[in-house]
Amino acid sequence: MDRLNKTYSNSSYLTKNFFSLIWAFSIISLIMVGRIYDSRLSIYGFNFIIFINLIPTFFAFFYVLSKKKINKNFSFFFLLLIVTTIYSSILFIHYGFNETDNYSFNKIMYLFLVLAPIVFYKYVNGLDKNFYYALFFACSVFFIFGISQFNIDSERMAILGGGPIVFSRWICVFLILCFNFIKNNILKWILAIFSLLLIIKAGSKGPFIFLIVSVLYKYISDFSFKTFLIGILILCLSIVSFEIIIEILGPRLSSIFSVDLLDATSSIGRIERWRMAIRVFLENPFGVGFGNYVPATQIIESNDFYMSEYPHNLFLELISELGIFGLGIVYILLLKIYNMLNNPNLKLFEKQLLIFLFLNSMVSGDLIDSRFLLLILI
Repeated sequence: MDRLNKTYSNSSYLTKNFFSLIWAFSIISLIMVGRIYDSRLSIYGFNFIIFINLIPTFFAFFYVLSKKKINKNFSFFFLLLIVTTIYSSILFIHYGFNETDNYSFNKIMYLFLVLAPIVFYKYVNGLDKNFYYALFFACSVFFIFGISQFNIDSERMAILGGGPIVFSRWICVFLILCFNFIKNNILKWILAIFSLLLIIKAGSKGPFIFLIVSVLYKYISDFSFKTFLIGILILCLSIVSFEIIIEILGPRLSSIFSVDLLDATSSIGRIERWRMAIRVFLENPFGVGFGNYVPATQIIESNDFYMSEYPHNLFLELISELGIFGLGIVYILLLKIYNMLNNPNLKLFEKQLLIFLFLNSMVSGDLIDSRFLLLILI
């Protein structure tokens, strides 16, 4: 009888773990794609990504049907989503909403169809080993595709329909995870070197710089002056070495190591967007509604911003579009970041991921693009 109970217990555990892995893989897919449907991800006319990305919603639905107790923190988060949506809808009555590419509508739908399911997973399973195994596997796919399509003659790398910035970010995540999951030092450094080559080939300055900062956090957090100096020395030697590599990969990519950051066109454009976001907030302290940042800037001052774009800074986006209410959300997120970095129970690679994702969200992307960071913080 004991043997029978043990067999049943093991079978039950394997079944539960199998479904947990399926759930984790579908969550990672949803995080990477960022939308339920993507026309670029079709095989022989069948868009398989719809099915994969709806799995988290199905899991959440059946979880609720099983009458299991829902985490009170998730209940609070979901209530906050509803309140935020209502608040933004009230602002729409006064300001209208951004109809270009249905941007305002898409933002609200994103909160419920993408952010809510992935946060629900976190409150049910936590960011457990299955989650990080699935994340490491998915990033490995990006790495393998990148290596297989590496072409010295091409300008910048991008695969699976995403742009160079998206590609380089996931390779950066892969590199951070390598140092946690790969135990063999030789293999670890081989993967790290090839990852850096792919990141350089992608030609995106931000992810590369933020990767270095997140990796150096190890030396800064140890408060060891000697190890910190070693880290700086390694960084300098790496940059000198990569200057030679860049000449082979393409002269255009030398800008990734340019110290004159503010002269870059993209940098100036971002600074101008940040300035306008602050003006939008100062002139509309209660906000203008989701997706209305650009239409609001057009009223304040004539500019060349595309109608559905954003400030390229998550916090300025929340503040300019949701006003004082958004400022409160920003304060909560900053407090959570501070607490997590000072949490001794949080693993080093998790803190490095947090730093990397946070820094990226400060210079690129919008609320939708910050889904991985929000998953960790909420």
